[in-house]
Amino acid sequence: MTQLTIEPLVLPSARIGHENPLPHFRGAQVNHQVDANGLPEEKCQYLGWQTGFRVLSYWMQDQYPHQRQPLGFQSIVLENDILKALFLPQMGGRLISLFHKGRQKELLHRNPVFQPANLAIRNAWFSGGIEWNIGQYGHSFTTCSPVFAGRITGVWGEPGLRLYEFERCKRLF
Repeated sequence: MTQLTIEPLVLPSARIGHENPLPHFRGAQVNHQVDANGLPEEKCQYLGWQTGFRVLSYWMQDQYPHQRQPLGFQSIVLENDILKALFLPQMGGRLISLFHKGRQKELLHRNPVFQPANLAIRNAWFSGGIEWNIGQYGHSFTTCSPVFAGRITGVWGEPGLRLYEFERCKRLF
């Protein structure tokens, strides 16, 4: 039987501060050069199109310390008899744990701390789990930002989870 629950998760964490209100303008290169490795020309037509560096209409997330203290996150747990999946909607909806119950084994790299570092488009990024990226080189604009989470019902009545956000640069959900 599948269950969907909300549980608190406390990790040693560096708190992400306020977003930086100073604008960070786009790079001069609108398109990103992509090495297509011998793909046919018709399949390469839009590779790298409109993927040059850009941040606006987002603000940079470059205000975080390196000292950690216990910090609570709201996690969403989706589990059945075989797997237990743990999501963080406050941090881009990242799947931070996928645990196989029968083998008693964690299937992902589960970072025991939350420590942002300057590795993403908006600066703040953290390691571990699976993050959701689409249409932009680098990490997602929302990798350290809240996304919407909604409970859905599957075709057999089982609970499910929908994570979503409107991405402002590409203008898509």
